[in-house]
Amino acid sequence: MLYVKDLLKFVSLKPALVMQFDYKTSSYGWMNLLGPTPEAQIAVLENIIYKSLIDFEVHCLHDQLRVINVSTQYQYKFEDIIADTDEGTYPIPKTIAYLKAGTGNTQLNVNPWVAGSNSALLSDFGGHFNARLWNYQKPYLHCQYTGQMLVRSYCNRPYVVNVTNDNKFTEDSRIYFFDKHANHFINQFYLNILQHVKFVKESVQTATNVNFLANIDEQIQRVDAEVDQFYRTYKKSMSMWRK
Repeated sequence: MLYVKDLLKFVSLKPALVMQFDYKTSSYGWMNLLGPTPEAQIAVLENIIYKSLIDFEVHCLHDQLRVINVSTQYQYKFEDIIADTDEGTYPIPKTIAYLKAGTGNTQLNVNPWVAGSNSALLSDFGGHFNARLWNYQKPYLHCQYTGQMLVRSYCNRPYVVNVTNDNKFTEDSRIYFFDKHANHFINQFYLNILQHVKFVKESVQTATNVNFLANIDEQIQRVDAEVDQFYRTYKKSMSMWRK
């Protein structure tokens, strides 16, 4: 789980923004580059968070395993289960990669691939286990089996982003399911901030010479290359779904 307060702290240490950071007060001076007022700045930043999530999840939806219990009507309705932890959170899948039929005393929301998880799985039917055996139309799954099923799904990450009366993000503002890949999302967030600042910079017309972030084009080019490299390699690995 990635808290917004930590997200802002991480991005404040990026090369183009670190000189705008006040270590004594822990204030983010770079936010002044986003808009003319604190209200505008926090609104822009909130929008950049949402946009960064959309950009990231075009390539990197959350990959989640879960166990469901399909009823005798051969269907299952997914519902959002949003907890205070990543472990207890199960969003409605955006798409499903595959199912595995299970047998035995499998507990719900337990990964049957983990040793000692008190579960027994049937085979995944090899190449014969294909889309003809099930159909998913969000949020309903229809299949030719009943009982417990292991589902590998891809989901959008839930988020909680709230703003206080003094234009700060609340302590509990957070984005779910970011851990080892958080650096790549932070890069996307950083890139979107730089692109917004560049647009503002090019839109400002004053009688004096406005010269901030003089190397912003170089920064955007470098970060964009890092983000693009990650997406290309990660997208390739996602196409090779394991069974």
